[in-house]
Amino acid sequence: MKLNITAFPPKTAKISKIITQHGRTRDDEYDWMRAENWQNVMSDPSVLPTNIRNHLEAENSYYEEVTAPIKPLADEIFEEMKGRIEPTESDVPTPDGNYAYFHTYREGDQYGVYKRAKLLNRGTLELGPDDILLDADLLKKDYPSYFDLGGVEHSPDHKYVAYTLDDQGAENYK
Repeated sequence: MKLNITAFPPKTAKISKIITQHGRTRDDEYDWMRAENWQNVMSDPSVLPTNIRNHLEAENSYYEEVTAPIKPLADEIFEEMKGRIEPTESDVPTPDGNYAYFHTYREGDQYGVYKRAKLLNRGTLELGPDDILLDADLLKKDYPSYFDLGGVEHSPDHKYVAYTLDDQGAENYK
């Protein structure tokens, strides 16, 4: 496949900033790309300074333009990878107390369902009917912009389920 790329990457401004650390001095021409409010940006990306946002958006546009010719191939490879995964895959149930906990997928699920079942026989992992603790694909519908499920855990007394999720893409899980 021969790619005919005519786009040019965005020019990154070089703004001199002399920094002295550990007795050594250097010129960091890209220091302007480090947001002073980076901690706030992690929880609210909308507060990213405009000059940094504009540059990142220009880089993203360049990426989209340059990779557009291979998008059909990337989609084909992705579909092939999905085709090699069992659509209704399930974890091996993990016994804990009187229950066994596991994660399973329904056909078409992206995030799956977290379940538990009454443990009828610990030796053979014989289980009773299962209960849905968290339907992650249903939960995702409440977060149309971005959704990443972090940890999912049950309480030691088996009464509660706790989970974390990121709805910004900043890996700042709530």
